[in-house]
Parts: sequence; C-alpha cells; structure tokens
Amino acid sequence: MSTTTPDCTKRRRRSTRSLRARPSGSDIEWTRAPEFSALPVAPPLLEIGNLSPAPLPVPASAMLVVPRMTHQSPLGRQEKSPVALPPEATSKKPYFGPNEMAQPNVLRAPGHAPSGFAIYVHEGRSDYAPNGGVNSPGLVLKAAGAKWRQKSAAEKEIYKAKARERSKDHAKIVAEWRASLHPDQIMEENRLRRLSNYLYGDKHQRQQRVIEIDRPRRPPSGFVIFTNQLREKHFHEHKHVVHYLKWASGEWWKLSEEEREHYRNITRQCVADYQKAIRQYQEQRMRYRVEAGLRGELMPYQLK
Repeated sequence: MSTTTPDCTKRRRRSTRSLRARPSGSDIEWTRAPEFSALPVAPPLLEIGNLSPAPLPVPASAMLVVPRMTHQSPLGRQEKSPVALPPEATSKKPYFGPNEMAQPNVLRAPGHAPSGFAIYVHEGRSDYAPNGGVNSPGLVLKAAGAKWRQKSAAEKEIYKAKARERSKDHAKIVAEWRASLHPDQIMEENRLRRLSNYLYGDKHQRQQRVIEIDRPRRPPSGFVIFTNQLREKHFHEHKHVVHYLKWASGEWWKLSEEEREHYRNITRQCVADYQKAIRQYQEQRMRYRVEAGLRGELMPYQLK
C-alpha cells in the first residue's frame, strides 16, 4: 500500500497568502480568505526614494522640517529624508546624526598662507582681465591660469618670493595662536576634528590635528635622524622629497650594522626621556583638572 506524502512546502507557502482550506468531498479546494478592508492601514511617515507611499498630509503650521543626512535611494540617487517634528520642537539646530555628533569647532585656526598663484590672482587682475568683464570666480581663475602658464620662471619667481614672505608671517601668527590655547581646548578641538574626518572625510578636505605646544614630542627613529643629518648637504640635489628619501634609504643600507646600531641607540635614549616627560605632562594636566574641579571651575570643553 503506497502512501503519499503531503506537499507541506506548497501548503505552507499558500498559507502565508491568507488562504483558507475548505474540504469538499475527497479533494481539498483552496479559496482566498476574505480581506478585512475595514481596518485602517497607516502609511509610513518617511518617504524612502520613489517607491513608498506619500506621507500623511500634515499642515505646514504643525510640522518642522529638519534637514537630515542623505541616503541612497533604491534608484541610486542621493536624496534627503525630511522628518516631521511636533510644534514644540522649535530648535533651529540642524540634525546631523545620532547624538548630534557633528558640532562646530570650538577653535578657529588662522587660514592658510597664500601661494604664488593666489597672490597673482589677487594683484594681477589687470593682466588677465584688462577690460573688467570677467566677474565669475570660475572664469577669473580660468583666465588667470591661462596667463600664469604663459609666464616665464623669472616672472613667477616674483610672486613666489611674496608667498614665502607671507608664509613666514603666517607661521608667526599660527605660533601665537597655538601658544594662547589651553591643553583642554586643544583636546576638544582634536576630538571634533577626528569626528568630522570620520563623518565627512570622503566629501571634504580632512582637517589636521592641532599640535599641542607644551606636549613632549615623540622622538624620531634612527633612520630619520640619519636623513636629517644628510638633508642640509644633499637635499637640494633632488627635485622632490620622495626622490631624496629613496636616495637616503639606499645610503642607510650601505652603512654597516654597527653604524646603524649607533643611530638606534640614540633613539632608545630619546624614547626613555620622552616616556619620562610625557608622564610628567599627563600628571600635571590631571593635577590641574582636579584643582579646577575642587574650585568649582568648568574646563574649556565643558563650556557651552
């Protein structure tokens, strides 16, 4: 006597479609279950791409649209998802992500020193736009770039010399700015810059870390000490720093093991001094924080 195994897979698949089995004689007839259209189904509040239903109509006076981070829509476009907030949410601060991570920097560092081409664009406008008809920034830079490429090396050197003078003045301004900062301010600024680089590093220029003036510096390696000794005599022989480092690397491996060990011993001594100095620096900062906390003072990173 043969027995047939019921197709459970087929029956399970049909059961997920809200089907109901009704016996009819020896066979089983499958009929669709009635749909309960009386139950209201609320559409989602957010509209993702162009495939979801439209959001619920909300009066303009009862909602506050806050820009959010862009997302990848199903169609491959970068779109923004508006979110409806209650009327009591009157904050004008934009929403950047979880816990409002993207905060403005607490410090405003001096800008970069201008290059020779930037000085030419600023001072030599009569050279590349004599009639004054160029007003668009893009057209201005395009016209200035065409004239700049036609200039000789001697003519470019005039503007490059001005750029070097500006760079020296800018270095003094940056040094004064860094000397006026508190270590806790620098720590908070570096935290915000790391966060900004993590969130928007692929779209914007990455921000460098602010260097603490009083913090002890990590000592260089033996190879770096060796290359610094050769820099004054042989750096001008190479067009780029990469070419110089390749040449210095070859000279490093030409040294004997005893000569390389001499530079490594210098590094080991510097590392021991650095570890001692960094411990004293951290203890000094911690002591300052404890004393300020006992006095009831707020640290710069705690000020809002």
